[in-house]
Amino acid sequence: MNANPKILVVGTGSLLNYGCEAIVQGTYEMLRENWPEASLTVASDDLDYDRKLFEGCEGIKFVPYRKRFTVYRLLMGILRRFGIGNGSPVRMNTGIIKDYDIFLSAGGDNYAEAPDGTLYHILRDLMKIGDEAATQNRIFVLWGASVGPFSKDNIDIVKRNLSKADILFPREQISYDYLKNQKLQGPEIINVADPAFSMEIRKGEQSPTKRKEKIIGINISKLSVNHCFINEEEGKTKLFEALDNLLLEKPEFRYLCIPHVMTDKGGPQDDVAFMYEYFDYSVHKERISILDFGIGAKKTKEYISQCNMIIAARMHCCIAGISSATPTLFLTYSHKGTGMARYAYGNEELTINLKEITAELLKQKVDRILDNEEFYRRMLSQEYLNLRMIPLRQL
Repeated sequence: MNANPKILVVGTGSLLNYGCEAIVQGTYEMLRENWPEASLTVASDDLDYDRKLFEGCEGIKFVPYRKRFTVYRLLMGILRRFGIGNGSPVRMNTGIIKDYDIFLSAGGDNYAEAPDGTLYHILRDLMKIGDEAATQNRIFVLWGASVGPFSKDNIDIVKRNLSKADILFPREQISYDYLKNQKLQGPEIINVADPAFSMEIRKGEQSPTKRKEKIIGINISKLSVNHCFINEEEGKTKLFEALDNLLLEKPEFRYLCIPHVMTDKGGPQDDVAFMYEYFDYSVHKERISILDFGIGAKKTKEYISQCNMIIAARMHCCIAGISSATPTLFLTYSHKGTGMARYAYGNEELTINLKEITAELLKQKVDRILDNEEFYRRMLSQEYLNLRMIPLRQL
């Protein structure tokens, strides 16, 4: 190992996904505190935006990593112009690891199947970089991620890749148990906190419990609805009806809608557009605000810390909640949400599977949290202290 090791993070993409920013911010803060001689490089999809977030910060830089111009992509692009095929997606430069000592394969839930049972392009590329890291005797680490489950068609492919890793750091118990059950030969498996837990915020001065009105943070996404419902309109209606009924039943409530991802304008990864769909649907518009997007993960986490509670579907919005001691109700659409709820509370009682959401179930869970708000704040404050340290030196 070099005296000043060079660490490469791949898998976070654009930091317009606040979860990805939180992973990078947390990783950077841990390195500055525990391993200051190491340098961090982040593979970026949006160099200008990402660099601005870290202006003036030493020991971090951003590099492009997409292979936009290849013979194959040019050929497929020409064919598409003649009505043949759909072109070719931009893939990663899987040889990027050659200039670094350590490869952190990050990005939360990249090690998962798509809803149709296939493997995402990003996962296939990350596995290739991991394979290349192992071939070149670089250190290959799965960095604070959820994993699986995989179908029998895919599990052997993933196991071959993960067996080449040096250390696997799953971020919750379900993923840890899943990896242990695969009986991988080689890597050490250590259950740790998501790196986002180490992203600090400035605490606001006003305690939310001293306000007469209750501010409920709302984080919803089209992606989560599409995971749970074949019919998107049916899923949206169930979700929107439950949220609006809560405002009807609780006149002291206000909603602060909290977008966490906008990397796909108008698509499943555009939280802002989806929240405006809810705003347009609602009959309580005067009690709904939507947080400006583009303020970054740290400022967003500060707003979250000032809510009485949050109801969230995005994993890293949930992490921002529990790591700022804000009681958090998980809207789950995969096992990662269930696993993180267990991590925070020791059980799954403060979760709602989005498939099963109803107005009455949502009201019951919200009442339980707000009737015991200070209890949950104390619980999360202690839990947060126990979760922050990730054993970077084991690398």
